Amino acid sequence: MATLAACGVGAKLVQLGLPGRTDRGVELDDVIRALIAENAAVAIAVSGGKDSIAAALAVIAYLDAVGHTGPRILIHSDLGDPDPRFDVEWADSLPTCERLAKRLGLELLVDSISRSTIVRKSGA
Repeated sequence: MATLAACGVGAKLVQLGLPGRTDRGVELDDVIRALIAENAAVAIAVSGGKDSIAAALAVIAYLDAVGHTGPRILIHSDLGDPDPRFDVEWADSLPTCERLAKRLGLELLVDSISRSTIVRKSGA
């Protein structure tokens, strides 16, 4: 089964004069449009901030409008860290994502990696 990730930035691309076709404010190309028509799984990344919530709502509205019946899931990357020097996660990020998932009736997959781990791996 193919999986695709979608982002609601199409309207901004049009406003900036950048190439791309938009449907309901969701940036699409022919490959993504074909996958959606085949009811491919759609994974939507959400941070809990207003931009990602708006993008998720736009993507879901678009999928509903075109009759997409494939699987849909929200994904949140938790950047919390036990070391306060590296904790960049807003305290309400995960609860906000959980409320969004509940409202949309979708599963929320949460991936956790601490910022200190990222810094150690990058050598910064």
